Amino acid sequence: MTGIYEYSLIRAPLAISCPACAAEAVFRTSHDHALPVLRRDRHFDPPREDWSGEVRCLSCTKAGPHQLDWPGDAYYRVEYEGQALWALDRPMLLAFREFIAAGADRAQVRPDYKMYFLRIPTVFLTARARAPMLKQIDRLLSGSR
Repeated sequence: MTGIYEYSLIRAPLAISCPACAAEAVFRTSHDHALPVLRRDRHFDPPREDWSGEVRCLSCTKAGPHQLDWPGDAYYRVEYEGQALWALDRPMLLAFREFIAAGADRAQVRPDYKMYFLRIPTVFLTARARAPMLKQIDRLLSGSR
């Protein structure tokens, strides 16, 4: 999940880092399509990716247009061995935490985010990664980045 592995899985609203204060902000689009939207200026032009939308900060009240840089803008993002694991929002990160903490009992974890669980790189799921990953996730969930 270091890069964008499946465009069809990225749907707004997303929890992103506020461009002004780095606190949690909400990114929304003006449509309900998966990101990025492929746009054409004219019917014969090649399609271009459109990651535009609006950001609203929950802390500094910044609001306005924003060009999303996903997963770089992801608020719920942790790193381990040079790779980043990102979540779209807090509930998804909580589900990832439960999945990582389950270790060998992962089959018992509820399948709310099953499509994402299947794509988590194994570097995040090893026994050696479990403690550092859970520590980072817990720190992020507690609000201390």
